[in-house]
Amino acid sequence: MNAAACPFSDDFAALPLEGLVGGSLNRTLIEHGMVPHHGEQWAEVVGLEAADARLLKRRAGTSFLLRGGSRGTGRSGLSSTS
Repeated sequence: MNAAACPFSDDFAALPLEGLVGGSLNRTLIEHGMVPHHGEQWAEVVGLEAADARLLKRRAGTSFLLRGGSRGTGRSGLSSTS
C-alpha cells in the first residue's frame, strides 16, 4: 500500500502479518473504514525478457512492474468513514 495515497492509521499496523481481507486491497480498505474518494492509479506490467530475467534472477516471462503512476488532487484518494 502506498503511504502517499493512504493516510496513516494504527488499524493498518498488522496488515503485513495478517494480509489482505479476502486477498483484496479494496475490501481491506473498506473493512478499515476507508472508501475510495477520487483519483486514478495505473500500473504497466510486462513479462521479463530472458536477459533481464537473468539479471534479476527470475524466470523469463515473469510479470514485472515496469512503471506505475497516479492522477488526482495530490492528496489521498481515500476518505475515512469514521
